[in-house]
Amino acid sequence: MPIESPADIVSHLAQQMVEKGTSPRKLALLTGVAENRFELIQMGDWKNLTIREIAVICEALEVDLCRLIAGGSETL
Repeated sequence: MPIESPADIVSHLAQQMVEKGTSPRKLALLTGVAENRFELIQMGDWKNLTIREIAVICEALEVDLCRLIAGGSETL
């Protein structure tokens, strides 16, 4: 999936959450990001997420954000 905007990143993260069967509760425990923030990802409401939140969520889901943006393989 080509990444062209923050919305594309959040859409990709939502897809990864589903594919990996990772619940918002589990990600909250792994990242320290409040559980309700993951609901924003599932709703595609990327405008309310911080860059830090997106970065730590990528790390927890083992998504290489730089590679994802550059168009390469996104998994670590």
